[in-house]
Amino acid sequence: MLGVLEFRSAGFELYLPPTPFSDPPEPPRFVMLDDSSQVFYNVDYQTPLLGNITPWSTLALHTVPDPAIVFPPEQCDMLQIMNFATGFLVSIESRDQGVFIARKVGRVNVKPLEQGLMNWAALRSLNGDELPAEMRAGLLRRVWNRRPNATTQAIPYVTSKHILDSLPRPWHRDGAALNYELDQRFAGGVPLWTEQHWRLCGVEFSQIEKSKERAGGRVLS
Repeated sequence: MLGVLEFRSAGFELYLPPTPFSDPPEPPRFVMLDDSSQVFYNVDYQTPLLGNITPWSTLALHTVPDPAIVFPPEQCDMLQIMNFATGFLVSIESRDQGVFIARKVGRVNVKPLEQGLMNWAALRSLNGDELPAEMRAGLLRRVWNRRPNATTQAIPYVTSKHILDSLPRPWHRDGAALNYELDQRFAGGVPLWTEQHWRLCGVEFSQIEKSKERAGGRVLS
């Protein structure tokens, strides 16, 4: 049985490429860059304990409208405390007077990647100086912002237009080219504050009861 969970909690808005993460679409995970803190996260959809029924290829995350990750109330602070949290993968259906009304599409584990596994020096050695510099300056959300009523964000490029336009692939203008340049593994993430009000549909009643029991102060209904 599924129900609606209304609560306050933290999360991330996701900025996804317009094409799949990989072809074939395996493994079912991706790297999320929070360019506000310059932290890379591993986002895992695959672990059996998550209970995801929809196969990764069927989910086709790049087609999900207005995607986000939101942590259930009892997991709200776990990413900061434990460097690990399990969240809901959701599609935001409306943003009404500060309330995000969303539909659950799956669950994911989120964990910061170790510096040795993902770092700016490695990206520079693989892709040159320009791409990492622009990623730090918000390239992913600038190129991949497909949200309803989205406007061009005032994020200036840090590399001269002459250099960017002379690159072999126009990844600074082409979302598919940028996804290819990043080995079809990356997404952009922008943190959502801990008091964000959510009304989430499609949540199992067992999860709703768990949230009420463990973090009742954050559950609104």
